[in-house]
Amino acid sequence: MHAEERRFPPVTRTDLVRYAGASGDFHPLHHDERFCREAGFPSPFAMGMYSAGLMGAWVADLVGPEEIGRAHV
Repeated sequence: MHAEERRFPPVTRTDLVRYAGASGDFHPLHHDERFCREAGFPSPFAMGMYSAGLMGAWVADLVGPEEIGRAHV
């Protein structure tokens, strides 16, 4: 199986705020510019589970919907 490159559009602040609302993760590192700078980061950044969701979409496309949830031992 060959994994092809998959590109996603740039993550916007709106994406982060919408994901925060869906997940309940309202930590200011994900939306508050000043808080991030004071914590030593240049800007807000995506939640780990947001990134994991993008990876999950890539894997689902790679293996196909018929393989998702199927046990491989």
